[in-house]
Amino acid sequence: MLGGDLRFHLEQQLNFPESQVRHYVACIALSLNYIHTRRIAHRDIKPENILLDQNNYAHLSDFNIAIQFDRHQPLAWSRAGTVAYMAPEMLAKKGYSTSVDWWSLGIVAFELLFGVRPFRAKSKEELIHSILCDPLVFPQNVYNVISMDCIDVLTGLLDKSPYQRLGHNNFERFKSHKWFQGLDWDKLEKKQLPSPYPLDVGPFYRCTS
Repeated sequence: MLGGDLRFHLEQQLNFPESQVRHYVACIALSLNYIHTRRIAHRDIKPENILLDQNNYAHLSDFNIAIQFDRHQPLAWSRAGTVAYMAPEMLAKKGYSTSVDWWSLGIVAFELLFGVRPFRAKSKEELIHSILCDPLVFPQNVYNVISMDCIDVLTGLLDKSPYQRLGHNNFERFKSHKWFQGLDWDKLEKKQLPSPYPLDVGPFYRCTS
């Protein structure tokens, strides 16, 4: 896509305005609802796998390790994806479902807003322990950066309990959250809403010309 991936833009900008992150999160949430109703989990949501089109709409890519759950076996146990974005239930190998994608979306949203992920460590083992055991901690300046509604969404997406996690098995609850107040989901799905910020696709035109 002409806009490249979110990792490229994150490295250029370091972080994004809240309104822009809300737009991206809503776009990906629509994609998740679409695949989850078909019992498919992406399992590798991260900035590298989110592509932007010329209108600055976000799209999921790279379904190489996606899994479709059987009606009679709605859980999987194997780890798949990138550890930094893996949900606790996947790391614990206790059985997981499409809930893991909502956790990954929360990690991505946090990273876009603050330029860092909420769980970090020097080694893979320490990172796994942090994701499983450490509480969610926001930067000290969080109230100067994002709204309380945004904090609530991040907290909901990064709930360590998959059963309580925002978005999982209740997309209507997700859409009705106050953070999305005023957002026309139907128009967003039809790509009839302008992005809060225009996207500079110049670098990609130059690379392909």
